[in-house]
Amino acid sequence: MDDVKIISSEEDIKVLADVNRFAIMDILATYEALSTNEIAEKTGLTYSKVSYSLKKLEEAGFIKVVDTKIKFGIVEKYYALAAKEFKIVPAKDDNEHYSNLLDEIILKSITKEYLKSNQFNDKDDKKDNKRNNIYLGNVYLTDEEYVQIREKINAYFNEILGPYRQRVSEEQKPYTITNILFIRG
Repeated sequence: MDDVKIISSEEDIKVLADVNRFAIMDILATYEALSTNEIAEKTGLTYSKVSYSLKKLEEAGFIKVVDTKIKFGIVEKYYALAAKEFKIVPAKDDNEHYSNLLDEIILKSITKEYLKSNQFNDKDDKKDNKRNNIYLGNVYLTDEEYVQIREKINAYFNEILGPYRQRVSEEQKPYTITNILFIRG
């Protein structure tokens, strides 16, 4: 597995700019290796959607086959991420603007998961206060302060979340932790 894969071409961004493929990448970040059936089960996507998306992700070099097993005479492939970390460095378009296609898909995916996780399964969920945590606030920064804050937040995220990036027991549940910092209006 590579340490870092740089994503910069429009073609690569288009591969990731699909809610299904993004969900598959997200689930593979949680588990070491999964089969097509396991991915379909964990994402709620149909087998055919998962299969098609895996093909596209593999062609783009985002995932790779790490194992095969024969089950009932059929070869079952197991997929994993091709790198430990993916860095997005979008290219500029003809007007010298960066593409926000991937930003849109990430936000859609996060919103979908957030809304799904806010649905309570039973009275115990409500009683135990299993709610999501959102902090939203405005700050006023110079460009230099923005860069400093962004770097501090990213370093802090890496420091506190580093030990939890790999699943070590089935009791652990995946959580999405998001950091969004942007200039308004």
